[in-house]
Amino acid sequence: MTKREKETLKKLSKKQLIYLIENFRNSQCLIGEVCVDESKQHIDSKSAVNKIRDYIYNMPSLYDVTNLKAYIDMKMKKISITKYRSIIGLD
Repeated sequence: MTKREKETLKKLSKKQLIYLIENFRNSQCLIGEVCVDESKQHIDSKSAVNKIRDYIYNMPSLYDVTNLKAYIDMKMKKISITKYRSIIGLD
């Protein structure tokens, strides 16, 4: 983990940090299940890679603390999608 990522994590509230940890843990479990399904040949490799990409894409970035906080708050239903979009500059 980079110094910048550590600094970003230090700026999160306890609830935001717990949400983030749960999100990463859930993604790890889902990725593990995809790997097991592929190894048992329940799904093909291409589908497995696509599912793993989707799970990784759904993990929030630690790059910008303002965007990360807003994203977590939106996911926790503390702010609306409209408010989130205005914070990250889409509106």
